[in-house]
Amino acid sequence: MRDRILGCILIVLCGAVYWATLDLPPPTYEPLGPAAFPRILAVLIGVLAVPLILKPDRYERDAGIDDVKPTPWMPVWLILGAVVFAIVMQSRTVSFAVTATVFLIYATAILTRFDRRGWLPTLIISPIIGFGLEYIFTSIFIIDLP
Repeated sequence: MRDRILGCILIVLCGAVYWATLDLPPPTYEPLGPAAFPRILAVLIGVLAVPLILKPDRYERDAGIDDVKPTPWMPVWLILGAVVFAIVMQSRTVSFAVTATVFLIYATAILTRFDRRGWLPTLIISPIIGFGLEYIFTSIFIIDLP
């Protein structure tokens, strides 16, 4: 039941974000304009929320399968990592791709409590996401990243 409520809340929030972007000015120098990225995210999140409403039982996991138990320190370490990420981005000493890759590896390690089973996928996917986001932002959206 909670998944259906979450799906409905997400769709309402996505609709509000999309509606708020209707007031943004049209693009002048950029190919997509300032409203494109929030609209794409709103539609994508809204589409991904639909399965939560239709069949939430399919996505429930057996609690006995997962060995990772959250601790009160997990959010603290994640927030600290996000602050360090923001400081490094502000200092412009390291590229976005490298910093994002390191942050993703760090966050995954914290969330899985350094479980060895997740290291290989993390080390493969994190650079793809980090360097892929840099490519998307700099080449497609034409946004200068630090």
